[in-house]
Amino acid sequence: PSIDPAGYVYESVSSNRIEGVTVSCYYKEFVEDMYGDLHENITLWNAEEFAQENPLFTDKNGMYQWFVPQGLWQVKFEKEGYETTYSEWLPVPPPQLEVNIPMVHNKQPEVANVHAYEEGIEVEFDKYMMPDYLTTDNIKVCQDGKYIDGKVVLVDEEISYLDENVKYASCVRFIPNTAFLAGQEATLIVANKVKSYAGIQMAENFTQSFDIEKEVKKFVV
Repeated sequence: PSIDPAGYVYESVSSNRIEGVTVSCYYKEFVEDMYGDLHENITLWNAEEFAQENPLFTDKNGMYQWFVPQGLWQVKFEKEGYETTYSEWLPVPPPQLEVNIPMVHNKQPEVANVHAYEEGIEVEFDKYMMPDYLTTDNIKVCQDGKYIDGKVVLVDEEISYLDENVKYASCVRFIPNTAFLAGQEATLIVANKVKSYAGIQMAENFTQSFDIEKEVKKFVV
């Protein structure tokens, strides 16, 4: 099987894989010139000689894999909208099986979806966000011109692959101290101060009114 280099590409947290990344494999060799001096020569690997493809594209699980001969290798990762990223130089052998690479998307985050239920209002962003900003200071609910007392909880909080002390979340719930009533209207306000994992704020405040739906199942808090 194709195993080295091999790994997956993700955005912010390891479960958020990126499909369709162009992945290119380069090798480094040292070439002696006519004076006996050694020079680095970095070349795109000709994978066809080994019945493989280079570059290739990550699959739906963000995975890529090759089987390369002995040498010193580096992988380049490219996708429109994302910062181009490189692996470190990888000696083979040993097998390089966990070359898992994060890519950063420098896009302003947006509110992607909202569901308003009696037990609370669920807000989904199109990017994983910094939890420090997902608070009642920045996520508010208003009814009849008055702000509702409540709390914000993180639904899908996940530890960063690179730092176990860092967490991100893309979905939160505003849970009121007193449950909403089905059929009522509530207005959600998300301040543009909220930030994506890349430290980028929303372009503008999000404000929209929603009808409270009958909750099918209770939220687990």
